[in-house]
Amino acid sequence: DLLLDAKVDPTLPENFRNGTCRHVDDFLVFDDCPGNPATYNCSLPQLVVFPNGKNKTMYPPPIGDEPVAVAVSCPGKQPECTFWDEANARWAGDGCDVVNYT
Repeated sequence: DLLLDAKVDPTLPENFRNGTCRHVDDFLVFDDCPGNPATYNCSLPQLVVFPNGKNKTMYPPPIGDEPVAVAVSCPGKQPECTFWDEANARWAGDGCDVVNYT
């Protein structure tokens, strides 16, 4: 595994990290993300969505090719469904499920 230093490109949103796939067998780990680390497997094709809404499948760089710069978003924390339980005077989540989140 290739462990990257915690570096954030100031032009990207706070939850993104930059990295470089130098070889097809690189596995990038961004361990400075809040909560869980973000990872990027350079050997797998990745669907990239551009700011204009268009997308493209990016493939790993062939051996001997130029390195590929990547920006990876940190994983978000899944929200928890809780409510104030008046009877027990505490937060509870019994019978409460998160159905969808973005």
